[in-house]
Amino acid sequence: MDSGALSESLMRPASTVSDIILCSAVPQRQKNAENAAVMERNRKINAVQEAYNKDVAENEMLQRQRIVGKGAVVRTNYFTFALKTIVKMRKVSREMPAEWALEVMRKAPYITVSFIRKDGSAYGLPLSLASAEDGRVWYFHCAQEGEKLEAIEAHPEVCLSAVSKCSPTVGPKDGSFTLQYRSAVAFGRAEQVFDEEEKIRALRLICERFLPRHMDAFDESVRRSLHRTAVVRITLTEPPTGKRKQYDREGEEMKYGRME
Repeated sequence: MDSGALSESLMRPASTVSDIILCSAVPQRQKNAENAAVMERNRKINAVQEAYNKDVAENEMLQRQRIVGKGAVVRTNYFTFALKTIVKMRKVSREMPAEWALEVMRKAPYITVSFIRKDGSAYGLPLSLASAEDGRVWYFHCAQEGEKLEAIEAHPEVCLSAVSKCSPTVGPKDGSFTLQYRSAVAFGRAEQVFDEEEKIRALRLICERFLPRHMDAFDESVRRSLHRTAVVRITLTEPPTGKRKQYDREGEEMKYGRME
């Protein structure tokens, strides 16, 4: 630095110097956050791959013992799904943790459940789901016969998706047409519940979520309609994935899990 530049820097007000330091620190903080997100994603991928390899080894052992037929797959589909889910999160800066995603699912007015029909075609529809306290098991009810039950009998694998606080927005800084949202995606296995106590417990969870002020009529309603009501249990096979686009009060997008 020459003497003129040195003199200029010494004469510069302290507030201006601190502003320059703060501005130069912002890109570094963002870079650190990006690096941390990449490291976390790699950790998840490694964990899923280890579990996948373990199941492949177990599958091969069962085949050698002739417990399952040659070429059969034991639980490996879950890990394939999990690996694809982690790798496909293109916008890492918008990824949110599993607990956050569960909260989105709990607050969403409905959850879209996607099934696979017998013929392999897709079938999805919004349903009123409720969960047990830990969020790993979800329930919905339906008629005693129909496409949902036929689908899960043929293909028990399902996908759940939920969106809350969805708001069309003009970007505060760039004027772009965009959408603020909170979303969650989860994979699970569905099966019909036949145990009467579990059916009643599931229906109570659903009614407590959607009609909490009318629970005094629950017992009589169950007595009248339990025999003609089917209940389906969905057990999540992996933690849900959360994603968010949201701006703070200054118009900056909140990234890498930042909360206001």
